[in-house]
Amino acid sequence: MLLKTRGIVFRTIKYGESSIITDIFTEEKGLLSYIMNGVRKKKARVSPGYFQVMSVLDLIVYHSENQKLHRIKEVKPAFLFQTIPFDIKKSSITLFLAELCSKTINEPEPNPQLFRFIAHALQELDHVDAHFQNHHLSFMIGLATELGFELQARTSETDRYFDLQESRFQPNAPMHIHYVSPPVSDILAQLIYNEQNGSHTSMDRSSRKAILAHMIAYFRLHIDHLKDLKSYHVLAEVM
Repeated sequence: MLLKTRGIVFRTIKYGESSIITDIFTEEKGLLSYIMNGVRKKKARVSPGYFQVMSVLDLIVYHSENQKLHRIKEVKPAFLFQTIPFDIKKSSITLFLAELCSKTINEPEPNPQLFRFIAHALQELDHVDAHFQNHHLSFMIGLATELGFELQARTSETDRYFDLQESRFQPNAPMHIHYVSPPVSDILAQLIYNEQNGSHTSMDRSSRKAILAHMIAYFRLHIDHLKDLKSYHVLAEVM
């Protein structure tokens, strides 16, 4: 059947001499794989640039519940990035988000709320002119909520340790190694609060790098067999 949906490109690989296979997180059906024939030819009717990672597309596709590889009938950008391709920091964040999403979202099940969360985060990153250095951290906090392992906000100033296993702040260090201690935990508490209330959190580069490492550890604790995030090392250096 023909299906009209929006989609976010998570990954694209070359296939044969002129085709591609792309993993797209669709609003209507979840994560699916598509083949696009002839897109890498010189006179292709569709630009291969449409399938850059985290591009948001309007799609008309041939869909069958029994197929693992689907075909695209029509495709066009849902919106065009104006700043991300030309800003090394924004593009590094985008590549990291793409890898994180591709390794944490893998079910062919519809999740329109998750789709809208990711699409909004991409548009927000593209539109903002300043104060986007923590965008990937706020995204990870929001993604954790969408995936079902929300970081609980701090409710008392005496709770200065964040337990990565239990997803909550507490007054003392837990009896294991998976926790965030002050002063980094205090910045994390502010980041969680501000992410929920739409405010900006100020932090220096070393704190940002430390929280990123803790957040990756948090995802690994809550998602079985999460593979290494190669783009993490680039992002940690750039941001």
